[in-house]
Amino acid sequence: MFFNSRLYLSTLLLSLIFSFSNTSQAARIIQQRDSRILVEVDATDQIFVDQKFLLINSENKRVALGSVTQVKNNRAILTIEKGQYTSPATIRFVTNTSTASTSTPSATTNTTSEPIMDDANSVSEVGTITDEPTGRRRAVYRVNANKFSLVATLSSNNMITKQTDGSNPTPNTEDVNLKGSSIGLTGIMDMPVNDWLTVRGSLGYEPFNVTGSSQFLSCDKLTSTDCNAYINYISGGGYARFDLTKGKSLFWVGLGGTFKFPMSKKTTALLEDDIKTTMTIAVATGMDFFISNKNFIPASLEYQMFQSSDTVKASIIMLRAGYGWAF
Repeated sequence: MFFNSRLYLSTLLLSLIFSFSNTSQAARIIQQRDSRILVEVDATDQIFVDQKFLLINSENKRVALGSVTQVKNNRAILTIEKGQYTSPATIRFVTNTSTASTSTPSATTNTTSEPIMDDANSVSEVGTITDEPTGRRRAVYRVNANKFSLVATLSSNNMITKQTDGSNPTPNTEDVNLKGSSIGLTGIMDMPVNDWLTVRGSLGYEPFNVTGSSQFLSCDKLTSTDCNAYINYISGGGYARFDLTKGKSLFWVGLGGTFKFPMSKKTTALLEDDIKTTMTIAVATGMDFFISNKNFIPASLEYQMFQSSDTVKASIIMLRAGYGWAF
């Protein structure tokens, strides 16, 4: 009862506004799914995001109201906010000025001719749209589209190795802390599963360089205190990325792992034969900052921890930034 009263008051208010509007635009319902409606409008019509609409049934009764959520070329996706969809139905767009246009077509439902706009869950864009009645132009971003980015990676590397010298009768054992930095390049592909979950894949060149000094002659086959490791990895990763916001700035957190394949290696702190394919566990957080409707700047901070052993523990802190494209 309370819901019906709210719906009645809302539709009454929109009806009063609607009564002062023209009826020049036309819309055709192409498909309906849950609370979303895909409509086709004339190319000259100015339909904009957040514009209100009324859904009128065959008895000319107002059964639902909602707003425009997506616009692409001559199509728009409408979301019902109150009430329920019925078929056949008529869409009437509403604005809050006496000069705004509305539509009063007799719309028929077509559930078989065309699929709902690429992906009903994705935000497609047309560059910019004009808000009425302010006249401001607003960008619309493909926050839920497939995205590819190319990023440079600045890594802070850390390794702790247990070293033993050749002293007799009792060798000296110590933990040597090695640190270093490196720069890599990685390609990243993000594929959305739903509005908040994205599957991420990565492939790139990620070197791991560390140096340090031991107290005893325990490195380079027990001949030096200079301990180091220079390993050039090809790294492939998979992540679950959870999107926290939508819009021009898209913040996210992620969890995943990587496999690292050594392409070349040089070390005095480890045995080269022990450096093989390894894996890391990774946690990350970042942001995609859209600079246009299809292009964005990705930036992220990531922590990777290698598989550890009794003699070696290693980790990386990565700062990534680059350029991306939404498809």
